[in-house]
Amino acid sequence: MKIGAGNFRLFWILLIIGVIQTRIVIYAQAQQLEYKVCATNKISTFESELNTFGLKGFRVDPNTKLSTTTAILSKVKSDIGKKYEYKLIDSSGIKNQKSELISQGYKCIATLFDTSGSPFSMLKFYILFEKEDGSLNSVQDYDVCELRQKCLAEAAKRGYVPFALAPYLLFTSLTKEAAGSNREPKFYRSLSTMKASTLEKELNDSAQQGFRFFINSNLSEVLMVKEGNDPISSKYEYILKAANKEKDVAQLNELSKQGYRPVGNQIVSGYLIFERSAQSASQDSYTEFKILDTRDEKKLETDVQEAASQNWHPVFVGGTSAVYRVVLTRTVSTKSK
Repeated sequence: MKIGAGNFRLFWILLIIGVIQTRIVIYAQAQQLEYKVCATNKISTFESELNTFGLKGFRVDPNTKLSTTTAILSKVKSDIGKKYEYKLIDSSGIKNQKSELISQGYKCIATLFDTSGSPFSMLKFYILFEKEDGSLNSVQDYDVCELRQKCLAEAAKRGYVPFALAPYLLFTSLTKEAAGSNREPKFYRSLSTMKASTLEKELNDSAQQGFRFFINSNLSEVLMVKEGNDPISSKYEYILKAANKEKDVAQLNELSKQGYRPVGNQIVSGYLIFERSAQSASQDSYTEFKILDTRDEKKLETDVQEAASQNWHPVFVGGTSAVYRVVLTRTVSTKSK
């Protein structure tokens, strides 16, 4: 039986399409993330447990903010041979160890507090550092100072940009802007209160004066910034909402549909800070929320992996040593098909 020229061409076209589709599937599978949960009720063992995962190629997920001694780690399945090292430093000793950490190539990736002991242990903060094994290419030049107006003014003057905030401590990193003479002046404002309602009011009062959210700690300190020539007309609005239980999801989704988006770290008591531009335009999509909480570390790991297969991505992890909690998000299109 002879195959016509047209059918022969069609055969090869279908074969090529099949090969391309197969490669796309293989590539997608290779890029899939595998998640692990590292949780402990002892701050003294957290560092060693993270390093155990790091030796297997898992790293503290860069897209998931952590506040306590519970971490989501991830690994791209196609990555082979990568290893990560971690150091957990008591905030009271960070200044003495700064030079050593910088020379060894460690980068500050999170501030966290311990909720496993007495209520007073929450007052003790730790700084988590990471480096890729064998690499010194990503050395972070940073400075540490007490969170005071003098510190903020000096950082802005020297071209250092704040990148992490803990109670009484501010971490600033040197940027390429420091060498430039035409840098736009930046003004920083520090907010600190123990009440969510008061913090929300102070955020909006500062926004009315041209300031915008910049970074925050895991408690209730917030740093806001204002560009020197930024018109006050470019204001932002802020709302604080709890994200502790599944019942909170409906309100979080409604805020997202209204143009609000979560910013910064989850603060104490499980509140998220939401920001919206006062000149917010119509949206083509919004962020949908999901909350997982369990007392079982392995179940949480299974639930996170299953959610990831449905395009959910962990963005916040916290809770206590008794109840682990993860907030996940995914993008939902509002365009009609």
